[in-house]
Amino acid sequence: MEERSVPEWVYRLRRDYRAMLPAASLVARVRNEADAGGGGGCVISPERQELIYNEVVRDAVCVRFPPSFAFRKRFLKALLDVIQEQDEEVFEPLLETYMELLQAREERFDAPTGLALLEACYKTYSFMVGDEEKTITIKIAQEFHVVGLAEWEAGDKVCLELGSGIGLTGLVLGAVGPKQVVFTDYLEDPVLANLRLNMNVEQLDWQDFSEEQLAVYRPDYIIAADVLYDPGLVDACLKVVSQVLERNPACVALIASTIRNENTFAHFLAQAPAMGLAVTTAQLHASPPALVDTLPFSLPPPSALFTAAADAPPSPQLQLPRLFPYVRENKTIIINAIRRRERSEQQ
Repeated sequence: MEERSVPEWVYRLRRDYRAMLPAASLVARVRNEADAGGGGGCVISPERQELIYNEVVRDAVCVRFPPSFAFRKRFLKALLDVIQEQDEEVFEPLLETYMELLQAREERFDAPTGLALLEACYKTYSFMVGDEEKTITIKIAQEFHVVGLAEWEAGDKVCLELGSGIGLTGLVLGAVGPKQVVFTDYLEDPVLANLRLNMNVEQLDWQDFSEEQLAVYRPDYIIAADVLYDPGLVDACLKVVSQVLERNPACVALIASTIRNENTFAHFLAQAPAMGLAVTTAQLHASPPALVDTLPFSLPPPSALFTAAADAPPSPQLQLPRLFPYVRENKTIIINAIRRRERSEQQ
């Protein structure tokens, strides 16, 4: 647990810098919030610059697990531009760090793993479990043009994640002590190779799997985030979900998505009943800082999701969207809670 030994604005900046939120918005917020009252129009004095340097740029977590070169350069450039605009004296170590980044060669090879990651960098997310702050750090490779490299109180529950990518959603679950979280994805290299840097994983290709392969999974929940982007994968995803739920009737699948293509999402909603699945949806207009600040870790038993939502979308107190710890700012995410259809629903 981290002690709040710095001003609130510094704590918030450090938290969001670790997570690589947009650099320009971070600097704009510093400009508006760095004064004690958050009243706006604050001068970024050398004293405040020194705080930013010591507590953010040279934060121990960011030194060990650095954000990307590009992000750090953007952040420092935006910060230095504002300082220059305000005609303030520049804290020399800030300028020196920026110059070092301009001259540095980005790492192109990850020697310990043999992965050509192009630019291996890290994102660190903070969240509260009760009164304790915890962090999760993930390693990502931003320049690979394949999906999966770019990230509740489960008690004794077993959770199966489909399309884990960088594994962030499953890591959040794992941080609060479920019985087991199984991470799966389909590309052996580079997605699974990168994912193995964070956890133990299983390969599961939705378009090429066996019943024996699925038989080893006995989850209480299936979770997935942003896996409904390709029309060709919707049927395959639903087939996996259907077969797992057929073996485990009490299991519920929770799939978070943004609507990139109306036709793809409509196909998903139409195809699910054809496979004997019932879908209940809820929407959330997401704001990452709010999710990071208040991420809850409570979820009722799977059956209770649908007891509470029999005639309406899931009640807000169920907080389904908060299972999925990061989404892009100003995006609406859809939570699809999927269960096996009862006989009466199929008539």
